Amino acid sequence: MLMTALVATNAAALEVAILSPTPSSPAVGRVKIVAQVAPEADAAGVEFYLDGRHIGTTPEPPFVWIVELTAEPGEHRFEVVATGNDGTTARALVETPGMAIDQELSIELVQLYLTATRATSPVLDLERSDFTVLDGSTPQEIVTFERGDVPITAVFLVDASVSMRGARLDSALRSTRAFVDGMEPLDQAKLIAFSDRVVRSTPFTGIKQLLVAGTVGVEGSGGTALNDHMYLALRLLEAEQGRRVVMILSDGQDIASALDMEQVREAARGTNTLLYWLRLRSGLQGRNFSTAWRDERRNIAEQESLERVIIESGGRIVDVRDIDESGSAFAEILEELRNQYVIGYYPNERLRDGGWRTVEVRVEAPGVGVRTREGYFDR
Repeated sequence: MLMTALVATNAAALEVAILSPTPSSPAVGRVKIVAQVAPEADAAGVEFYLDGRHIGTTPEPPFVWIVELTAEPGEHRFEVVATGNDGTTARALVETPGMAIDQELSIELVQLYLTATRATSPVLDLERSDFTVLDGSTPQEIVTFERGDVPITAVFLVDASVSMRGARLDSALRSTRAFVDGMEPLDQAKLIAFSDRVVRSTPFTGIKQLLVAGTVGVEGSGGTALNDHMYLALRLLEAEQGRRVVMILSDGQDIASALDMEQVREAARGTNTLLYWLRLRSGLQGRNFSTAWRDERRNIAEQESLERVIIESGGRIVDVRDIDESGSAFAEILEELRNQYVIGYYPNERLRDGGWRTVEVRVEAPGVGVRTREGYFDR
């Protein structure tokens, strides 16, 4: 077990310490890493590392990061690096011990993000006892319950194909700022403007100015490869922490993807990622069309499969009749995410056979409906 604090050597020395976790207790499950910087006013941000791997950055107080430890309860090394406004750095390190166990039993927590509504209005006063979770057909014990307390890690997929060129694309990109403006210190996002290739991309970041800068000066060109870029977003999110979300701003008319939507569906089912589609009106909407990859019948099936993937994830489709409405749609989605319930349970039985297990959540409250992912792969 080790706990150290290394301080930058300069006249206005910056100091940083890790308040949690502590070196005396094993770190398991959901761990909150809390860093304290002094003087706080001189701090330009704090980077967080787990076992030598960078896991996140907070640009302003509170300097907190939450990580889910799903591996076996072994030793872990937590490190934070604080950067001062003058570019100097200070580091702190905590090493936590492994957990002594007589018999190893590997059970992974299944986490569900739930949106509860009555008609179209959110329901925010439900308690743990109001929910029943069925894994397959078996009731489960809810072991964690909270609302809106998990940081958001989002990917914006903005259609930048030739049909979006000019003012339409500029408005679409600007609309993401409604979400960015509402981001909290632990939230992160990444912008991908795409056509048949990645036109513009930012890193995952919580720095709002960087995300806004990524929306400027993007030129629309090429066809739309929505499937390929949905798959890319899902894979990029696999390495990220927090409540993973993909938000798609597109008409959904894919004419250039090499992947089909069933491959995207397989990837989406294998992650706990919420998918939201801001569906733009298009001249192709309601018409059958052929592409280089698919005939009319298969393109219709692709559209139906896209809708199914969105619903299965626990997200939803928001129809945007005018591009200027997309900003309010992004703000609406952010508010929905903030109001979600987060439920966790350990399945009574895991077969580890790779099969699909259905999940159903019931609510004991009159007129209340709930939306969440429909299942997971038992791996």
